[in-house]
Amino acid sequence: MWSVMDKDCLKMIIYDILLLILTGAGFFVGGHAVYLVLVSGVLMILSSYSFYTDNKLLLARIPITVCFAILTGGWFGFLAFMCLDNLRRELRLLACVVGFAFFGIINRNIDTPVLIVDMIILAICSLMLWLMENILDRIASAKSDSYNSFRQSAINEMHSKLLNKELIRTRYLSEKNARLLEREEISRNIHNSVGHSITAAIMTLDAADMLYDKKPEEARNKMNQANERMRGGLESIRRAVRVLDSETKDVSVADLKESLLSIADEFMMDRSAVVYIDCDEQIMANVMEHEHFEFLTGAFKELLTNGEKHGKATEYVFTLSGDSAHIRLDYRDNGKSDFSSGNSEYRIEKGFGLKKMQSYVKRCGGAMSCDNDNGFHVVLELLVNGGRSVE
Repeated sequence: MWSVMDKDCLKMIIYDILLLILTGAGFFVGGHAVYLVLVSGVLMILSSYSFYTDNKLLLARIPITVCFAILTGGWFGFLAFMCLDNLRRELRLLACVVGFAFFGIINRNIDTPVLIVDMIILAICSLMLWLMENILDRIASAKSDSYNSFRQSAINEMHSKLLNKELIRTRYLSEKNARLLEREEISRNIHNSVGHSITAAIMTLDAADMLYDKKPEEARNKMNQANERMRGGLESIRRAVRVLDSETKDVSVADLKESLLSIADEFMMDRSAVVYIDCDEQIMANVMEHEHFEFLTGAFKELLTNGEKHGKATEYVFTLSGDSAHIRLDYRDNGKSDFSSGNSEYRIEKGFGLKKMQSYVKRCGGAMSCDNDNGFHVVLELLVNGGRSVE
């Protein structure tokens, strides 16, 4: 790139050459060679000094330029005013012509016609120097614009590359997060479905073992039930591996209720426990995401199994309620537990099922609460159809 300093340096060289030419011409016209060389040298020194510093020395250069023009003894000496680069070009041009006119009037040895011709020649030469400066400025400006355009293009290209890298990184993290969520969904479904099926099958086989000697037929029925539960667990694994979340149609609350009733009937099949399910009739036609449906059915199984295993509960009450933007599952049993508000965070963190429930609810912008007031009590609230987050 041709910088501003390069342009000014070239101008300084041209002005110094001009001063040398004018000094040489003054040898033959002015007759004051020693003084002329001295003044010319001082002008070139001041010009160089002003180029390398911020001090333009204008007040010193103007009177010395006047002395130089007078010592040359001709019109050409006044071209030295064009070397005062820190003055506007119009003022320098005016100083050349007016200065020589004033010098010609004072010097009575110059005829008027000759003075006029010399003034015209001086004006033409000054204009030529003016045009030369304009050309240099335009060349420098064009090269500067070209460089700035190239630099901006390089910056834009670099920014584009960085943006592309950031987009690739963001997409990678998004895909990685999606895979993690998918794994969490699969692990939750396997735990909710297979874990409960295996637990129920083990309990059924234990009962069959106790009945085998006394009631072999009833024991055989228990073993068949355990077999069916294990087959159902295997099918649950296959369903959990399939990725259907975003492509599956929405599920109504009525369908959720039917699914919960089916699970409850299976749970009560070989137990003396009682499961009550109550649903607000006003929300039966409401729909929810299939992912929520899978979660709530899994949570239903988890709460039943935990109530039986840890609390020895015999009565379970589930209530479904909500509105167009929320669905709420309220669970309560009559079991015994050491769960309390003081150790709730610790118990949830240590319990795989409850921890998974809380993780899912928080991720979906819902809310979950647990207490142990006259039995274990859990409330799950989820957003449906783009509802607002539960505070």
